[in-house]
Amino acid sequence: MKKNLLRLGAMSALLVTSLSATAIDPPQIPAQVLTDGGKYVLMNKAAIGPCVYRTSWDGAFFYAGTAGSGSAVSGSTYFDNQLEAKKNEDGTWSFIMTTPAAEEGAEPTTTYFCIPTNTGNLNMSENYASWNVTEGNGDKFYRLSPAEGSMEGATGYQMHLNKGNDYIIISYFGSDFYPDFNVKTRQDVDGNTEYAFMNNGVEDWWTGEIKQCENLVWTDSTSLDWAFVKAESIEEYAAINGAYNAIVNCTENYATIEGYEAGFQASIDAATAAYTASDFSIDEVETVTTLISAKIALYEEIVKAIEANVDDDAALNGSIANAKAIFDTVTTPIELANATETLAEAVKNYQLGGGDLTGLGKNMSFEDLTAQDGQQTSGIANPPVGWNLYLNGVLMTSADDIRGQGIGAWCGVNNDCNGAGKDGSYGFGIWNSGMPSVEISQTIEGLENGTYTVSAGLMVGANGSGSRRTTQRIFGNLNSAYFGNDFEYDHSLLDASEVYSFAGLTEPVTDQELQPISVRAYVYDGTLTFGFRTDGNIAAALRDASNGAGGDGWFKIDNFRIQKEGYIADDAIAVFSQYMNTLSEYAAQDPIIYNETKDLLESKIREFDAITPESSQEVINAAIVDAKELIVTVSAAMKAYQKLSNAIEEHYNYLAEYEAMPGAGTYSDEIAEVEANYYDGIYTNEEIDAAIARLDAALDACKLSEITPDKDITYIINNPSFENWSATQTNNTTGGVENAPKGWTLIINGDTCVTRADVNAHGISAWCAINLGDGINVELEDGTIVTKQPTEGDHLWGIWNANIPEVELSQTFTNLPAGTYTLTADVMVQNNWAGDNITTQRIFANNSIQMFGSEEAHAINLPADAQSAAARDAANPDAENKFLTYAGYTCMADDRTTDLLHTMTVVFGVDDSGIAKIGFRTNGINTDGLTFEEGGRNGQGWFKVDNFTLYYNSEEVPTGVESIKTNGAVTTISSRQYFTIGGAQVSAPQKGVNIVKNVMSDGTVKVSKVIVK
Repeated sequence: MKKNLLRLGAMSALLVTSLSATAIDPPQIPAQVLTDGGKYVLMNKAAIGPCVYRTSWDGAFFYAGTAGSGSAVSGSTYFDNQLEAKKNEDGTWSFIMTTPAAEEGAEPTTTYFCIPTNTGNLNMSENYASWNVTEGNGDKFYRLSPAEGSMEGATGYQMHLNKGNDYIIISYFGSDFYPDFNVKTRQDVDGNTEYAFMNNGVEDWWTGEIKQCENLVWTDSTSLDWAFVKAESIEEYAAINGAYNAIVNCTENYATIEGYEAGFQASIDAATAAYTASDFSIDEVETVTTLISAKIALYEEIVKAIEANVDDDAALNGSIANAKAIFDTVTTPIELANATETLAEAVKNYQLGGGDLTGLGKNMSFEDLTAQDGQQTSGIANPPVGWNLYLNGVLMTSADDIRGQGIGAWCGVNNDCNGAGKDGSYGFGIWNSGMPSVEISQTIEGLENGTYTVSAGLMVGANGSGSRRTTQRIFGNLNSAYFGNDFEYDHSLLDASEVYSFAGLTEPVTDQELQPISVRAYVYDGTLTFGFRTDGNIAAALRDASNGAGGDGWFKIDNFRIQKEGYIADDAIAVFSQYMNTLSEYAAQDPIIYNETKDLLESKIREFDAITPESSQEVINAAIVDAKELIVTVSAAMKAYQKLSNAIEEHYNYLAEYEAMPGAGTYSDEIAEVEANYYDGIYTNEEIDAAIARLDAALDACKLSEITPDKDITYIINNPSFENWSATQTNNTTGGVENAPKGWTLIINGDTCVTRADVNAHGISAWCAINLGDGINVELEDGTIVTKQPTEGDHLWGIWNANIPEVELSQTFTNLPAGTYTLTADVMVQNNWAGDNITTQRIFANNSIQMFGSEEAHAINLPADAQSAAARDAANPDAENKFLTYAGYTCMADDRTTDLLHTMTVVFGVDDSGIAKIGFRTNGINTDGLTFEEGGRNGQGWFKVDNFTLYYNSEEVPTGVESIKTNGAVTTISSRQYFTIGGAQVSAPQKGVNIVKNVMSDGTVKVSKVIVK
């Protein structure tokens, strides 16, 4: 890239005469001659983007940019959407896609590109359809109009782009899209084709009403011309088109701005010289786009500086003049960027001494759509430029992160807002049926300490189902202003860490109206963090019932502004008092915490008593900083000691349960010693976890003290039936994502996941939690009716997600006596709307595995641990206990017993190491060897599990166990490749014999043969 930028600068320097106003030609669409049997992507001269893609809801073809859009089928590429051209005997053409047969003996499915009867949508249909294809306006461009087949009503009209040039239509009279364009053709008296205007009085096909259509927009030749393009040609064309558009945009929208003509023309000339060079290629596109964007950015910064300089400040005038000189002459992107940064710093320094500091913020009215590819959105987009978005306390960096927190409706910037609080064209907001904890904020540093007014436009609106107000508020540092009146909130449920006030706004019935709201924020350390917060807590807003249509807590926000007010002692004392009150509450509790922390709390409170409104600003600010830091220290100590207190109580309960065991006395002594240290406050925060681990180890030793052969030892399993859901953050009925269950280690794609954020990071956004299971109604063979899923207690655990990754839930035990053990667990693999969900669901104990299905069902998707177990069985053919077994359960349609959890059993051995690792595993590779992305079912691999039990059979160690490493890391599949029997690589298993090459997480390679019927 650096080489290309230097080249661009050199080319600019060599320009002797200006290329001003020289028109440049757009890149040529790489059109092909339409050939029978060829595969093509459709393109149009007037199209903004070069790619046709299929929507997820109806299979229709629409136009989109090279990156696609939110409605495109996930993972879709140009190659996926190529149409095969077939010339028919009557001279017409059909354009088809062929889908391989899903079952042995079935025929492949052929679908035709067409416009089905009574629709306005181009689509794919299994019904035959053909097209008249004639020469268009341009070399290798064609016109398409319906011929025979499933396109009644559209005959005689031509396929074209709609008036927005964003999707393909045929707008015939009576279609959904009429009268977007009307392109009905007829022959004039000389036999020439002309495009006929319909009468002004048009009957609306939906209502029957006669409407006047005087303002119809008529198609032109470019929207009728279609090229057939090879998929591999699109990326380069799109990139070069980007360079062309950058030059044209600058020429048309910037080059004639008074006073800036020379600077823009210099960059246009340099970019044009590069673009028109004979050797210009995709590798040099960035040299053009970077130059143009750098010149525009400097221009915008100059304009911003001029507008900000309301006092005609001499220093800022000088900085503006220097930037303008660079603007007029320089065409090197790096120098332009440096000049932009230097001028921005000058503006910041100037504004720091003024009143309106809005310019110090970034994207304050959300007009920068860069994060959304320059487009507004009604879906889920990346967080807006300049802002930090937190959902449930987790920083979001992408649209995928946002979806991972359960937002599936809208989160982004669009123009669907208005009102007195609006600025510019756009605003940001979130709508979701259920609203998480939300914060969108940014931070400005280097401010003078004092009071600042933070203002914005905020939409909080009711609908026909009632209020949607919860805790919507703007904030600046510790200060916040809630949307409504103080009497409209339960103050005990508001954020006690904030110094809050109330804007007194009323909630209109609206989805758009932004109302002005402001808060006075005190800056005590030169830093102002400001923004907006909300959640879905209706009780905080004194509401008894949720909005029937959902969306409690939703909002739209715009037009943040910051005004410097100077030092106001009352604001400083209000913040200090908030911190002081918190510390006083801590002290009043006389908490059991680390001794040194407690002494510090008491001494600081005595010191802070001397602070009054008459104290200097410097003294108050220093006290605020000290108090804030002390709150963090004391709060952490209280949480740590509370954690230890809970652990001590829990272990006393365990002691009561296991007091008859031989090791109970030692266990009791350990609890008593830790408890004494707790009351003495000798543990630092960092030593708390070690003390708890000491108690856990003593409990394990106590349990192990009574293990004898022929005994149920399920009691050594932590939380075996998931009745302890204390690790969760919500409740025991959640259908969302939660922390790993208490007592278990959750590993996803090789990473240990503790929090729900960890789980979300691996793409699981639907369900991963303990809950009560689904209500069911299953009649067993003996006539018994089963109405609940959990088989022990009231709870179970599981995962459902569209894509199931590599999952392991496990516990590891040490110091077990050697011998033979039996592990059981109850597992559900349900046949639901998606069908058979069996993938690799299995229970395991050390290196022994039991698969949920039959041996035949797992013939081609056997995971690495099961393959290893099979190899050990092959090495010990006479052994009584097998390392790999099959439960033989099915997942058939119309079998309601798939709603039940079925018992699985594995017999395993423990050698002299005394180590046993037990648990459950699955992934998303189905019985055909396919993942969801490769054509499998939505949610395949999902499961529910409950009721782990463990039995110590005997002291006899099974054959082969002594050679097994039981505590090694489980290997997972890192990547997979498919090959034909002849060695040709393919994207997915083909019908017949396939060779599968699995690269494992430990670096080993496993090759197996797969047969697809």
